[in-house]
Amino acid sequence: MGFLLDGKREGSKRLQILLHLEEYKHWVVKQTMDSESFKSPTSSEEDLKRFSASTSTLLRIKKLPIDAAEWESYFDESGQILKSQNYVASQILEKGLDLSVRSEAWKFLTGYYPWKSSYDERLTTDSVRRKSYESLCNMYTKIEPLLETEHRDFTEVQNFIPV
Repeated sequence: MGFLLDGKREGSKRLQILLHLEEYKHWVVKQTMDSESFKSPTSSEEDLKRFSASTSTLLRIKKLPIDAAEWESYFDESGQILKSQNYVASQILEKGLDLSVRSEAWKFLTGYYPWKSSYDERLTTDSVRRKSYESLCNMYTKIEPLLETEHRDFTEVQNFIPV
């Protein structure tokens, strides 16, 4: 849950920056309107609209999502993440994830993999969890007939109860 809180903090910092940029934009427009050059007959609302459009475009520039090459640059030779958890989470929040790295990145974000795990440790984790999942599936297939019988008995009793 720590990454979510940090992500919210990062999001609020980003919002504050955007608000400051918006305030700065309005200040620049006001300064420009107050200047003598803006009051000339040739420069008018058209210049103001052009200026506002260019600054709002700057605010909407979207960064490219984290792709496989950038994701791999976060790891050392043994497969451990070199960057801090906060840095990686804030980059993901800011940029997003490319489809090619999404499944692996979410395993870190959800706690499936420890942040300081190596590549070999992650393979072991996958293997252990896969075996656990398969044993649960096998157990379910063994008890499924019993569950169906119990359910049938329950529905028969339920049908006899007046509502």
